[in-house]
Amino acid sequence: MDFPIYDLLINEDEGSDAEVSFIALVDSPAIKKSFLQFNDNFIDPNKGEKKDEFLNRCISYVINEGKENEQAVAICNSLWEQHFAEDSYTDYPKQASENAKAALRYAEKYGWKECGTPVGKARANQLANNEPISRDTIARMASFARHKENSNKELGDGCGRLMWLAWGGDAGVEWASNKLKQIDKFAATKISFDYDDTLNTSRGKELAKKEIDAGNTVYIISARSDKSPMLSVAKDLGIPESRVYATGSNKAKIEKVKELGITKHYDNNADVVKELGSIGEKFGIMGFAIQSESEHIITGPLMIPQQLIYRKSERFGEHYVKFSVDTIKQIAIKFSKKGYQKNVNLMHEADMQVEGLTMFESFISDTKRGIKPMEAFKDLPDGTWFGSFYVENPKVWELIKKGEVKGFSVEGMFDYEQPTSNAEAMLAKLSEILNNIK
Repeated sequence: MDFPIYDLLINEDEGSDAEVSFIALVDSPAIKKSFLQFNDNFIDPNKGEKKDEFLNRCISYVINEGKENEQAVAICNSLWEQHFAEDSYTDYPKQASENAKAALRYAEKYGWKECGTPVGKARANQLANNEPISRDTIARMASFARHKENSNKELGDGCGRLMWLAWGGDAGVEWASNKLKQIDKFAATKISFDYDDTLNTSRGKELAKKEIDAGNTVYIISARSDKSPMLSVAKDLGIPESRVYATGSNKAKIEKVKELGITKHYDNNADVVKELGSIGEKFGIMGFAIQSESEHIITGPLMIPQQLIYRKSERFGEHYVKFSVDTIKQIAIKFSKKGYQKNVNLMHEADMQVEGLTMFESFISDTKRGIKPMEAFKDLPDGTWFGSFYVENPKVWELIKKGEVKGFSVEGMFDYEQPTSNAEAMLAKLSEILNNIK
């Protein structure tokens, strides 16, 4: 669903209440909500099937499931690469293969009818033919344990027994659960990054390099439907294409993170991070940096032009807001003229105003005037408002060092301008994406 986009404005009159009057230190600076929501289904290559044969079959199937052609191509290419991943295993028990063969014999005689998905049927063929299976496949087998309650029925009495056998039966599912623990115990720590506004930023790339240098295995797992635009960044970082996933939706991204056994996933989407629990790590381009440990200085962006920020209210419902370059400039000027440099609180709580923080530096990046962004945030566009604060309050400094507050968030009163049209909204989104491409 497309939500309306409102431009937020202020009145330059110093007597007007439309202004930014406080800077809040927050644990999760305002970020975008995902624009894509799709479901995800899977289909696997058959034994001896060539890539072009599989792609033709897979793309047709995925399109029939409701995906667009470009999405289907991306999903099917990703599935082909996952199927032939570097690590594969053939040590599943003979009984698992025999169970799969029993399912195939029954289906050949009586038909699958309404039972099973292409995934289950492909799994039965893999196991019956003693084909190598990847960690991803083993994880899916292990997760099939949730259907065990339906496995004790007779063949022909619903689908439970037939599909349980197709996935290897008791022997296969039990082996998969134990094997998954064994693989993950001895594997290198797996770290994944979302792409947009995370890995495609300079901070994201630096963080990925540190994870790789630490010996961790790094993945790119995005809600995009096409992974090809991400491959150049992956190549620069030394991440193989087999570890780049375009899942098509945030729901599928979360499932992929869990399926791959990721230890930590960096993402700028707060909903994704929340859903992942302890695995999720909030990434925000609005975070500040400790500029000087000895001098107690923090610095970072306060406002970014054209960044879409999700909001929900009784008056406007679900919507996005954004600030233009000119509006941000007006806000910064009015903020300074009214002497708000010491107006700082925690988490936007009025009763948590803190003393001992002073904004001593404020500027708006403008390459035409030779004013560049701060080095740690060089990927941010012209018109970004930056600020530096001197922190004298020891309790606040401790919160900053512990990472309990991670960024700035402006607070004030704004006027709403009429929402932009769909075409303007698309241009705004395109502009935001292009601003992050350097």
